[in-house]
Amino acid sequence: MTYASVDCNNFYASCNVFSNRNLLENPSLFCPIMTDVLFRELMKQKQYAPMSIAQMAISIYAANEGYLDDVAMPQILPFEAGLHAHMANSYGELQSKIVATGAWDKEIEAQFKQMVSEFKTTGSW
Repeated sequence: MTYASVDCNNFYASCNVFSNRNLLENPSLFCPIMTDVLFRELMKQKQYAPMSIAQMAISIYAANEGYLDDVAMPQILPFEAGLHAHMANSYGELQSKIVATGAWDKEIEAQFKQMVSEFKTTGSW
């Protein structure tokens, strides 16, 4: 899903058509402002449980690449928690590499794409 269909010149009117409840229940009604809300939800960290750089990277990657566009807003945090668990369980070596080096390259991006795609097919969030 892209946001190109939203008329930014008439942003207020296009967003005001839907109630907040409809936006939360139906992600296909997203307005660009919801992207900001989504990223804020993803970046919230629980007290005394900070995210690693690898966890932040996969969360931002998933949101930025559109993998969360079809996930309802109330399911964003459970999705993120499940994705982090999937990374730790199935891609622990990659996670350790990112934490240790802060590296980012095409290979890591390809592994992120594979990881998120695998996780989304499970629907386990």
